[in-house]
Amino acid sequence: MKLPRLDFLRRSIGAKIIFWFLAINIVSCGLLAWRTYDISRESLEQAIQTSLQVVAKKKVEQLETLTLEKIRSVESLMHSASIGEATREFSEAIRTSGRDSESYRQAVAKHGPVLKRFSDTFNYVNCAIVSPEGFTLFEQSDPALFNPNSLGGPLKGTELSDTINRARTLLQAEISAFQIYPGLKEPAAFIAGPVLENGVVIGVVVFQLDNQELYSLINDYTGLGETGEVLVAARLDQGQMVVVNPLRHDASKAFSIRAPLDGGAFPALARALAGVHGSGLFDDLDNRPVVASWTYVPSFRWGMVVQQSTKEAFALTSAQKEATLWLLFFMIPPIIALAMGVARTITKPIKTAVGVAEKVAAGDLDANFEIGSRDETGLLLTAIRSMTVELRGLYDSMEDKIR
Repeated sequence: MKLPRLDFLRRSIGAKIIFWFLAINIVSCGLLAWRTYDISRESLEQAIQTSLQVVAKKKVEQLETLTLEKIRSVESLMHSASIGEATREFSEAIRTSGRDSESYRQAVAKHGPVLKRFSDTFNYVNCAIVSPEGFTLFEQSDPALFNPNSLGGPLKGTELSDTINRARTLLQAEISAFQIYPGLKEPAAFIAGPVLENGVVIGVVVFQLDNQELYSLINDYTGLGETGEVLVAARLDQGQMVVVNPLRHDASKAFSIRAPLDGGAFPALARALAGVHGSGLFDDLDNRPVVASWTYVPSFRWGMVVQQSTKEAFALTSAQKEATLWLLFFMIPPIIALAMGVARTITKPIKTAVGVAEKVAAGDLDANFEIGSRDETGLLLTAIRSMTVELRGLYDSMEDKIR
């Protein structure tokens, strides 16, 4: 098959027509594709941020609901006759005979299983009873977390001692924030409730929360894809914060990631701890770009960030961008073919007119050609034909006069 000659591409008019045809089409299509991609990305970003906000709000609601259930369970237990009896007998045995006495061991043997059953029923990992003065009357765990004086010594000023103080002062169940304590591998949080007899505080019952129960809510990554992550931070002191939950891909980082609250590497967590709710684009702990939503968890005074990598979150727009580029690439050959066709319809009549003009200039007045169009090029060829006819007539007339 003989390919069509492309000599006309070397002519200036044909080349210019093809160039501008390509430029106008590719630029206009490119601008349209870019704007479409920009709008799609903005819409997808808003949708993803809204989705992350919903996930964060749901987690906060679950944590608040769980906390309320725990507080209500302690409120019920602190009024239990069994705990009231245990508090009195532990206190009496220690007061009269000491902690190493037989009477105290009998009280532990009698009430220890009951208190453990209470802990297991409501999914607590430790139970203790403290006197109004702060002396530990009973503790379920071994080794002991509580010192002989839970309000003094190493525990003085801790979340645990502050919670016990609030419970005995306010006469209601109180919950502590998470904190690391001597002898524990993980941070711990407690709920304390006053034990009353005739309106007088005779002790404070304390239950330790099960971290895994909380982590199961926090580290539920449903709806967060493969790269979704949840970060929960607590105030470490006036100027620092610390991540308290195990991370999705590195469970050992709980309570090991610390950062300043002001000007630190994790502004989203700092905003969440300040009680600010919002969403946006940030860099994560590994300095990778993520889209995130942050919020505040009132019960534990936490800041929470729910995030997902931008690469995964915006995978749809990336695929759209790639498809658009391929579409523009595959559009070039048809555009070139169309431009060549348009150029030929313009340059072919002009080439014919030039050829006729060259023949006439050489003295050939018998040039004959067909006119195949009615546009401006057709009018040009018609005018040239009329000119050659008139020249031929004038030439014939002059020959007759000469003869």
